[in-house]
Amino acid sequence: ISLLTVEEASLAYDVGLNNGKIYVAFDERENTLIFSNTDQYSGYKACLASNRYGELNQDEIAQNKANRPWNSITNSIHKVEIANEIKPYTMVNWFTGLSYVTEFSNLNNIDTSDVTSFENTFYQCPQIENINISLWHTENVGNYTNMFADCFNLETIQTGSRFVKKD
Repeated sequence: ISLLTVEEASLAYDVGLNNGKIYVAFDERENTLIFSNTDQYSGYKACLASNRYGELNQDEIAQNKANRPWNSITNSIHKVEIANEIKPYTMVNWFTGLSYVTEFSNLNNIDTSDVTSFENTFYQCPQIENINISLWHTENVGNYTNMFADCFNLETIQTGSRFVKKD
């Protein structure tokens, strides 16, 4: 198990969220980026220079995708897994440029009821073919800019009745 450098790790910070913290780790064996509401994945590659994995700073990522703690390993990420319920308030740039990701697992574990922007959320994820966001609540979202732009192989987006777009 290897850790990111201190320089890379400094990009992740602890922030107060509506429903606790969001942590992120990388499973090198499965090439999987894991999001969770607990630090139970401490055995995986950390996104902070410690034996825990990184607490996600949504504001930093929204300002610039270069602030994502996993930027240095984007070419190694083939799957994104939402391990349990997380509740972000923005998803700007979260999955932007994950060119080798072929699967997003358990996206419906993301409680999006407080999310205000999906700008660039899946931007430049050309390998993905199907996305299931059927349980996402989008009544507070005002920005969908480039949410699925440059997802060249995307064939199916499963949405539900709570996925609404404001005019």
